[in-house]
Amino acid sequence: NLQTLITGCRMSDFFREVDEELRNDRMKAVWTNYGKIIIGVAVLLIAATAGYRYYLHWQEQQAGAAGDQYLQALELANDGDRAGAREILDKLAQDGWGGYPILAGLRSATTLIAEGKTKEGIDALDALSKNTALSGDLQDYARVQAAMAAVDVENYDQIVARTGGLLGPDSAWSNFAREARALAAWKAGDLDEAAKWVQELKSNDELPQGMRSRIEIIEDLIISRGGKLPSTSDS
Repeated sequence: NLQTLITGCRMSDFFREVDEELRNDRMKAVWTNYGKIIIGVAVLLIAATAGYRYYLHWQEQQAGAAGDQYLQALELANDGDRAGAREILDKLAQDGWGGYPILAGLRSATTLIAEGKTKEGIDALDALSKNTALSGDLQDYARVQAAMAAVDVENYDQIVARTGGLLGPDSAWSNFAREARALAAWKAGDLDEAAKWVQELKSNDELPQGMRSRIEIIEDLIISRGGKLPSTSDS
């Protein structure tokens, strides 16, 4: 009946209020025992989040500053101030941020070669080719750049040794390695060996136009000395 229903509702409200009081008592006990720890953890989380965001901002600033310095060095080099460019590049190679130390090191080495300091540039490239902090492709790039520069100061066998392992189909620098060998062979007067490498390069339909033009110059030099490419030899 209605009275029973009302009584049941009141009892339900009573038990709910008791349950809420118990929960409140538990929460008070938890807060009394662990309140300081909870506050400490919250503060640490906030501090860690703020610190991480600051670190990301700092990284962005450092990368931006390094990029600006690298561009400044390139502008100086383009204006003919190679010594000024190399000063910036050497500092970046030591103290730069992100990938700029690697870029700066490579550029500084090639700048030395452009200044006529070929041995110093080659030594710098050799050091980079052995730097395990660089990827394999960048190490190989340093190797082939050193080989190209060494054509002027080393013999053919030394260039072959420098380019060993760079001629495989998986090498991104195989064509440059062949070009270095062709130049070194021509310089050594071994026209047949030079012609062999030139022919290999000419048979590559995907050879970049700039390299193809250089190879045609080497071909002309070979012919001017009385040599012939295999494709033009008498049958």
